[in-house]
Amino acid sequence: MLNRFLTTLNFKHKALLFTLALLLPFCAVLILSLGILWQRTSSALEQRMAEAEKLVLRSVAHFQASAAIYSKIISENYLIRQAAHLNDVGSIKKNTQHLFDDLKTNHIIVYDENGVPLHQLTRHNPEQGEKRQALIGKALSGQVIVRTGNNSNQVLIESFRPIYHTNIDHLLVGCVCVGFHFNNDFARELKQICGIDNILVHNERIIASSLDSHAVQTIGPLSTNHDQSRTRLGIGGKQFDASAVMLEGEGLEAFRLYAAQDYSEIKGTLRQTSLIIFCAFMVISVMGAALALGIAKRMIQSAKTIVDHARDLSEKKFDRMIDVESQDEFAEVADAFNLMSQRLKESFIKIENQAADLSGTKTYLDNVIDSIPSLLIGVDRNGRIVILNHMARAYFDHVSVEEGMTSFESLLEGYGVPALNQIRSAIKSHQHTRIENLNIEIDQKQIFHNLTVFPVITPGQGDSMIRIDDVTEQFYLEAKLRQSQKMEAIGRLAGGIAHDFNNILSGIFGYAQLGAKHIEQPGRLKNHLLQITKGAQRATELVQQILTFSRRTEYQKHHLRIYLEIKETLKLLRSTIPTTIDIKTRLNSRSMVLADPTKIHQVVMNLCTNAYHAMRDTGGLLTVSLSEVEVTESRPVFKQQIPKGNYLLLTISDTGAGMDAKTLENAFEPYYTTRDSGQGTGLGLSIVQAIIDEHDGFLEVESEPGKGTIFSIYFPAAPEVQGRPAEEADEDPVYHGRGTIMVVDDESSIRDFLKELLEENGYTVAVFSNGGDAFGAFKDAPDTFDLIISDMTMPEIPGDELAQKVLALRPQMPIFLCTGFSERISETRAQDIGIRQYFQKPLDNQVLLASVYETLSPNWTRRDVTPR
Repeated sequence: MLNRFLTTLNFKHKALLFTLALLLPFCAVLILSLGILWQRTSSALEQRMAEAEKLVLRSVAHFQASAAIYSKIISENYLIRQAAHLNDVGSIKKNTQHLFDDLKTNHIIVYDENGVPLHQLTRHNPEQGEKRQALIGKALSGQVIVRTGNNSNQVLIESFRPIYHTNIDHLLVGCVCVGFHFNNDFARELKQICGIDNILVHNERIIASSLDSHAVQTIGPLSTNHDQSRTRLGIGGKQFDASAVMLEGEGLEAFRLYAAQDYSEIKGTLRQTSLIIFCAFMVISVMGAALALGIAKRMIQSAKTIVDHARDLSEKKFDRMIDVESQDEFAEVADAFNLMSQRLKESFIKIENQAADLSGTKTYLDNVIDSIPSLLIGVDRNGRIVILNHMARAYFDHVSVEEGMTSFESLLEGYGVPALNQIRSAIKSHQHTRIENLNIEIDQKQIFHNLTVFPVITPGQGDSMIRIDDVTEQFYLEAKLRQSQKMEAIGRLAGGIAHDFNNILSGIFGYAQLGAKHIEQPGRLKNHLLQITKGAQRATELVQQILTFSRRTEYQKHHLRIYLEIKETLKLLRSTIPTTIDIKTRLNSRSMVLADPTKIHQVVMNLCTNAYHAMRDTGGLLTVSLSEVEVTESRPVFKQQIPKGNYLLLTISDTGAGMDAKTLENAFEPYYTTRDSGQGTGLGLSIVQAIIDEHDGFLEVESEPGKGTIFSIYFPAAPEVQGRPAEEADEDPVYHGRGTIMVVDDESSIRDFLKELLEENGYTVAVFSNGGDAFGAFKDAPDTFDLIISDMTMPEIPGDELAQKVLALRPQMPIFLCTGFSERISETRAQDIGIRQYFQKPLDNQVLLASVYETLSPNWTRRDVTPR
């Protein structure tokens, strides 16, 4: 009948009945547990009595500590210490009265240095005697005493502490005694601390109690009943459960302190409640069990069917279906399970196919990553390593790498803090960045790496990949090739340079001979001498250009007006390019860029040489222009994106053969060339591209076969620096001064020239042909000379060593050093030694005179100069 009834119910009602069936036994168990808890409460109360002894004992110890603390407060009070020293009873009374009221002590007594009470506040006078005087004596000797003792059938807790002088350390001026009496008030205070009633008994008579005053007044004879571990006290007709606490101290053997609780009513109620709970539990349990058995049987059958079907699904048996016999919610669940079986079967087949595809793809990608000939380090947005390819694992085998835990910084710390900061910034911003020629030392060898950080496109992730390529061999090879390319260019220029030198020398010789012929005609002689000077200046400029171009200089940027470098480079090129090629310049900008002059020289030289080769057979026009442009919006420029900003645009165009699309595509690859074998390295344009990248510039190329080529280079404009261009200088002034100048040079013509030049402008000059004689003269009279002008390369003592010896004797001595060319000295080296001015020969008279005048005349102004 129960089964028929359950079949007619829907699942909601069945669940309700099943819940009730579960709750009934649960409630019964809960009530039973509560009964047991209450039953065990009685035992817990008795156990609490065992703890009561410890609580009361701790409380008594608390009062002992309080007495010590209060006595310390009083003994360290500045005003009380001062009053004790002066025997000022009024001040002691004034400063102890509020402490006595606030601390609720039995007594506070202040003694002088002889043990005589100066002032005392007391509720019950403590007994006096020899023992007490002995304690006072110990306190006056500097001891701190806390004691518990007997005082007129009462327990007394006292603390004795010395009082020291206010200003003199270790000078005793008295002592203080703070005491507590164990009376009814004390017992109630003790109960507030530990929460337990306490009764002090002396010879079976109550001395003090925390019970209310009425109960204490009406208590009858005290009776004790010792039952195993507990004591029962009969007080005023009531039975108290109690635990005895033995007090320690002199004369306290007859005192007994009880921790007491009245649990009689609670225990009676507990017994009645336990009986009622037990009966109710029995009735409810029987009813709940019967109902639960009926409901559970039906529910378990349905649940077992679903569980069996779920187990079949876990074993991939998708063809088995659940037979539905009822029309309740279970039937809906069964239909849903059957439908789910069909869907799972279809999905599982599809997942298996996709898993096989993904496994193959992952294996392929892993093999691709491991086969890449670079170190690859995959990191998340926080810089933790998530993947290393085969080369990276082999390279970093000395580092213990735990994927997902180790930071990339532990692997790349050798690159230095600036590089690590740049890498970290690129990872966090998920941006692309590239750092070239990172220099690290491994096994005492200099290694160069190119490092690239690029984002990895993963949905919802911030992963990045760090790629490291060893470019050491390429770095040194490119350095050698750049130098060899310079020398190759000088070789190509040798003929033209020889031609220029011969022309210059021809002019100098010619005008020198004309000057000798027209010695009696000053006007014509002056013109001949001026032409000789111009020829010498052209020779000087030509030598400087060759030295600048051929010198092995390190890459160093500074503010540069690049139109000057372009003009110098074109001067060199003009003599090597045939007259069939016309060179036209439009240098319309004098603005600055942050650049290395040698690298700018190299860019112009390479591009103009390429243009010359393109027009060598047919002739044509080579145009070099420089202008300022503003890029208002970011736009693509030859495979790059140029940002908006102000730029200097250098354009080099020719009317030669031009390049088709395929040639233009490969033109910037290293070693690619369209020239015949032996006529070029194929590195010119690749080096140009590298130099432009180093200067944060952009290159654009336009070329068509038969229409020539246009190279456009964008350099970021740099802010102007103070100073005026050389071409804007005023007319040469005349500088006249005074002072004694030492001139040291092994060339007699230079010595004579400098002596005459300086003496004409008012100076006294002493000349020396070598450094040894010059230093000897200076050493004999170091204060005679105001300035030394010395050559670098000389017999006995070179110019730099002479300067060091002179400065050792006279540290502030101004020294000018002149040199034609020396690998030993540079302007930076000269400044480090302490040399005031550094000149490159040949000397400019006006520059030299201006430097001499400015050095020897600190108050010189422009008004002191007379223009020519």
